[in-house]
Amino acid sequence: MESVLELTHLLDYTMPGIKTLLKGWNETNGKDKLGDFVEEYWHYDNITKKSEEQFIESYLKWAKEKGYHQSQDKAAKIYMLAKEGIPTVSSDTPSTKMLVQEAVRVLREIDNT
Repeated sequence: MESVLELTHLLDYTMPGIKTLLKGWNETNGKDKLGDFVEEYWHYDNITKKSEEQFIESYLKWAKEKGYHQSQDKAAKIYMLAKEGIPTVSSDTPSTKMLVQEAVRVLREIDNT
């Protein structure tokens, strides 16, 4: 449970509001959409450095590869959230990506036990 809180805490700094759009661990299918998404994008800057069209294309490709429903609408909502969200931790800080991805890894380890 502690690792869920750690990831939640980190996401409040790097991607505020993302948890409202993406669900975490799904016991039914054994997938973790939020974890998978955060592992790939990890900071709003990685979304907003693309144009909306580029991000939607990237999101749809990611969703297909990971076996998720490919929703253009969801991608557009995430892009808008990224544009409006104000991360309080910079993506330029080298430890940011490592901390977020490590929190996802630890969470997965717990989910798989």
